[in-house]
Amino acid sequence: MGVFVAVQGFTYTLSGVTELAPRSAVITPAPSATIKVGGKGVYRGALTLTFPPGTLASPAFTASAANTAPAVFTLSSSKIRTYYVEGQPALGVGDISAQGMVNGSAHTGYAAAPVTVPATVAITAAGQTKVAAS
Repeated sequence: MGVFVAVQGFTYTLSGVTELAPRSAVITPAPSATIKVGGKGVYRGALTLTFPPGTLASPAFTASAANTAPAVFTLSSSKIRTYYVEGQPALGVGDISAQGMVNGSAHTGYAAAPVTVPATVAITAAGQTKVAAS
C-alpha cells in the first residue's frame, strides 16, 4: 500500500513544541487549483508552514510563554516518488520537515534572555483517503 497524498485540510503534528491554537500555520504555496482529490487541491513540491509569534509554546519559554518570532518549517516530498502534480512530487503522510529553531524567552534571574527550542513538523493525516501513491 502507498502513502496517502496530502490535500487541502491535511493534518500536521509538531514535535518539540506545542501549538496554542489548532491549525495556526500559514501554509504556502497554495495547493494545486487544477489537480484535486475529493474536491480538494493536492500539495506538491516544497511546502512552507509559518507559525506567527504567539502560536507555539514550550516549557523553556518561561518569560514569553510562546514563540517571539515567526517559526518557519519546510516540508519536501520524501515518501512519494511516483505521483507528480504539475511536475512536482506530491506530499504525503509521513513527510517531515528538517529541524527548525523556535525562538522564545526564558527567565534568567531577574531578566529575560532569548532561548531557542528545536522542533519539526510532520504530515500525519492526508485530508483524504482515496488516493495513495508510492
